Amino acid sequence: MPEFPWALDYLWTLFLEFSEGLTATGMAPVQAGWNDVQQWCAAMLHDLEPWEKRALIHLANLRASILAEKKPQPPASPAGRKGKPRHGR
Repeated sequence: MPEFPWALDYLWTLFLEFSEGLTATGMAPVQAGWNDVQQWCAAMLHDLEPWEKRALIHLANLRASILAEKKPQPPASPAGRKGKPRHGR
């Protein structure tokens, strides 16, 4: 695993704060857009550079993609079957 880029630690901290405030609009993981980052910057009095805003949006949408990946489910057991299976029927 590569080393954490400590020079960008502040941006990671901003991302964590930004992503906590994103509003869910349905069942899917929350994605971010330009309005989200603009409103958040205004509310938090952050004057970010355009590349920093793009990074926050990219990180938020990457997070949403990862959360949306389907997790493997255990196999479903047949309905009504309890205990050991019956043989010889």
